[in-house]
Amino acid sequence: MFARVQSTISTHLALQLAHKFEQLGIDGLPVEDVYPDILKQYSEDILAVAGIYEKFKKKPDVARCAPPIAGTLYFFVGCLTTVMILSVK
Repeated sequence: MFARVQSTISTHLALQLAHKFEQLGIDGLPVEDVYPDILKQYSEDILAVAGIYEKFKKKPDVARCAPPIAGTLYFFVGCLTTVMILSVK
């Protein structure tokens, strides 16, 4: 179970999988030990996005044909979308 939870793509899917194992009610299955790992994975993903944001917040990459303000908005929306995808995918 632990390998499967660690290999999931998103935090949301990992939480659903842990909840399904918890509903089985099998004695000796330490489902509670998985939740800290899931939160650790989510925090690492958020820190990675925060690092990208900090790196490019002053001068984000802008498409060649986009005006500067539109490119900046596109960058920030992309960061927000990445955070949402990590948690809800």
